[in-house]
Amino acid sequence: AEKDLIFYEEIIEFNNKSVAELKKSAIKFFAIEKKEVSYDDENEIYAMGIIEKLMIKKFLLAFRNTDVYRCVYDIKISIKENKIKFYSSNFLLIPENINIKSYSLFGGPSRFSLSGAMSTSKIPTDIPKHKIEKHYPDKLNDKHLLFPMLNNEITKTISNLKNILTDEEEKW
Repeated sequence: AEKDLIFYEEIIEFNNKSVAELKKSAIKFFAIEKKEVSYDDENEIYAMGIIEKLMIKKFLLAFRNTDVYRCVYDIKISIKENKIKFYSSNFLLIPENINIKSYSLFGGPSRFSLSGAMSTSKIPTDIPKHKIEKHYPDKLNDKHLLFPMLNNEITKTISNLKNILTDEEEKW
């Protein structure tokens, strides 16, 4: 497999948490974040994330020169005793004006929704999309909103994961 040019990886360590405890918290995280789990076993959980709005500003001023995308990406959480690894990659941009519900995983009109795909590899080929890496050479342009927005969204997601993982049972 080709190495992802753009990915996020974070290892979160704990003092006294079993694999089972961490897995239970990770499943709770996916439920709260409304990310559908496509696969899970004792040590790994896979899901797909969706960022509703990322913008690519083309020119200096008007927002009419801004392309707006939804971004879908894969998440893998690996779990060991006292340790969890968050890894997200395969960021795909889909134009915001594409009505995703009109596409089918099997052809024909459909009720396909992004959340039903559960993995970026399952998104129908006829949906217009492209890898975020395509925009990487532009990232030095400070008018480019794409990467700061992506960083912000993924940082928030990792922060939410940490909060859920470290949330002790509330004391009554």
